[in-house]
Amino acid sequence: MKAWQSWYQRGRVQRALARWHAEGHIDADVRVRECAAVPTPTTRDWLRFWRDAAAWLGIVLLCSALVCFVAANWSRLSPGVRMGGVQALLVLATVCAAVGRWPAWVRTLAIGVACVSVGAWLALIGQTYQTGADPWGLFALWAVLMVPWALASGAVTVWLLVLAVANVGLRLWSDIYLGRWQVMLAFIVANGLALLIWERLRRYRPRWDPARHGARVLAGFLVIGAALIGMGERFGVTSAATPALALWLLHSAAVLTVYRWWRPDVIVLALWVLSALGMFTLYTAWWFVSVLTLDTWIVWPVVAALVLGAAAASARWLRGLAHATEAA
Repeated sequence: MKAWQSWYQRGRVQRALARWHAEGHIDADVRVRECAAVPTPTTRDWLRFWRDAAAWLGIVLLCSALVCFVAANWSRLSPGVRMGGVQALLVLATVCAAVGRWPAWVRTLAIGVACVSVGAWLALIGQTYQTGADPWGLFALWAVLMVPWALASGAVTVWLLVLAVANVGLRLWSDIYLGRWQVMLAFIVANGLALLIWERLRRYRPRWDPARHGARVLAGFLVIGAALIGMGERFGVTSAATPALALWLLHSAAVLTVYRWWRPDVIVLALWVLSALGMFTLYTAWWFVSVLTLDTWIVWPVVAALVLGAAAASARWLRGLAHATEAA
């Protein structure tokens, strides 16, 4: 990600210098000199970036091919062949990650393959022997078994994979044992605690997620996931919509407090604005149609105008925060 970060930082510095030059704080010579001093991504940096991106895409396609191969040839493969193939892939990935002087990104890829292989192995056991276990238990066990690999790698990507699998298990469990709006409460509490722990680790271990990619992905998953659940409750049981809206407002207040003042982050706030616009659109349209009983030909132009205005105001607010961050 070094090339992408350098390109992004260079653009930020150039915009700040251009603004300062337009405001008369610096002259043209200083602007040119400072622009030239900003590091520029080299060809080697961009090649490394695309190599890593292509490697992760290849691993995703390889794992997808494994799943499709087993599903397409299920009746032709004996249980021993199915189990042996997945176990062989698991052992091979683990050996590649543990033995040899591989670059860090190769070890991370191997650990990612091992983590996916664990899930495929558990699914094969349940499907072959019909253990009767609940699906949420499979995902929960999968997430637990991935923790040693995540600890060994220390990679942000592997920890995000663990959290993604754990969230699937949490959602399957909450759909069975919890009520409508309680699903949203469980999602917000679990991912909020995970985000809090993640941020605290970054504070005490500066080398943990130094570019904040993982924290932003987790925060974006929290705010957008909560909004999607809240919008689903609005379409579902009417009695669950009000508690869901209240939970979304409380979690939004916490997100704004943390990422506006305690740890300012414009990217997380932009993701929150996206989720807020979705909630605003849905609940405004519902209020006009269900409460005011207006015709749809009146409602949609009004809602569109309100959303455009809210989007413009949000963009202006985010632009101001970005400029303030750059100035600081």
